[in-house]
Amino acid sequence: MDYPRFRTEGWPIGSGIAEGAVKQFGMRLKGTEKFWNGFGFGLGAEEMLALCALHRSEDGRWRSYWDQRARPYVKTKS
Repeated sequence: MDYPRFRTEGWPIGSGIAEGAVKQFGMRLKGTEKFWNGFGFGLGAEEMLALCALHRSEDGRWRSYWDQRARPYVKTKS
């Protein structure tokens, strides 16, 4: 890693941001009365984690995901 350049650019060089994100996701997914798996709904925890990651992204992926989901599905010929 080019630490001097990263510092000059203002980029994080430690693990604090990643550790903080893991803590945030954990608090959001593991709160009381939150049951993501079972009840015949499949692997709910993994889907919730993916949605949380999309929501926390700051590059437009959250909006793009929902814009795509709002369009009707059209099956293409293969």
